Amino acid sequence: MSMQIFLPALPAIQDAFAVSTGRAQMVLSVSLAAIAFSTLGYGPASDRFGRRPVIVVGLAIFFAGSVICAVAPSIEILILGRVVQAVGAAAGMVLSRAIIRDLYDRETAAKILAYMVTALVLAPMVAPLIGGVLNDVSGWRSIFIFTGIAGLAVLALAYPQVPETLV
Repeated sequence: MSMQIFLPALPAIQDAFAVSTGRAQMVLSVSLAAIAFSTLGYGPASDRFGRRPVIVVGLAIFFAGSVICAVAPSIEILILGRVVQAVGAAAGMVLSRAIIRDLYDRETAAKILAYMVTALVLAPMVAPLIGGVLNDVSGWRSIFIFTGIAGLAVLALAYPQVPETLV
């Protein structure tokens, strides 16, 4: 969801920093590259250190990236913030699947993964709507405040609730 939520705000970001369309779109493209590369590290890290600590660190990184984006004084800092946010977001993408596979038998895991895929298909459809409303009501920075609050809420729930599932 965090990958698409800010898309309606790209013109506002472009105007705020007085940059070209291509430069503003780097906020998305560079973060896509960051998420792709960081997914490669989370599996081995969670195998070595455990699922719980790695997902908690990933959520903290996501929150930090959201804060950087919300206060970014330049397009370069915004791009950096999106990279940090993407690196953190990759933890949820990788570890949610691993935790499901750790906790459930094959048939139950398949059902839960099907529900998760449904959410992963719906979230990118709903995210631009939420981002557009936030942008229109409170400006583009509110989108990153929203993602930061959401990330912090998930972290607050995950820290005490997610058990170590790697056995």
